[in-house]
Amino acid sequence: MSEYSAHNQRGMLRIQVQGNPGELLPSDWKENLLDAAESNASSCLHPVLKRPDEKQVTERAYENPRFVEDVVRLVAADLYEKHWIRKVDDYFTLI
Repeated sequence: MSEYSAHNQRGMLRIQVQGNPGELLPSDWKENLLDAAESNASSCLHPVLKRPDEKQVTERAYENPRFVEDVVRLVAADLYEKHWIRKVDDYFTLI
């Protein structure tokens, strides 16, 4: 199905952060966390894919490979730059 004979792989990233005490979270805090995850993965997140879409997503991910360690490091680096996050938990779960 894919130009590269690649296949689609699925994963899960769980992010836990602590906000700064006394500081309000931005109204788009969820979008901020989602953007940190998506922008550092091989491909964007898709809850459901139809067959033609899966081909395009698989090929795009193949052209932008990321190891698990890369994703964790890059997401953590993005989150540490957010002024409203006090702490990124010491672990990420990437399955």
